[in-house]
Amino acid sequence: MLNKLFDLVQQDAALKAKVKFLAMGQGNDENAVKMWKMFQKIQFPQIADPKSTFGDALNFHPYPVSVLLDKSGKILIVHIGTFESAEEVLKEIKAAAK
Repeated sequence: MLNKLFDLVQQDAALKAKVKFLAMGQGNDENAVKMWKMFQKIQFPQIADPKSTFGDALNFHPYPVSVLLDKSGKILIVHIGTFESAEEVLKEIKAAAK
């Protein structure tokens, strides 16, 4: 679903310039992240976070979790779990990324 959402954002010229995707492999080392990226054919950067530093920084550890941050690091959207529809999430992103 994230690949589909990534494609939708890439197709929208205004969003493409504003929204960047980065996957954090919370609790995963480099090898696990590489295997996941190949298996899922992830098209955007993914980095290992074996000590869950990202979750610690946010004081928030659910998995999976998707977070939309602005340039200052302010949290605009948090979605816990998988997405039902990439199109619905795209609407949320458009509203938040004005």
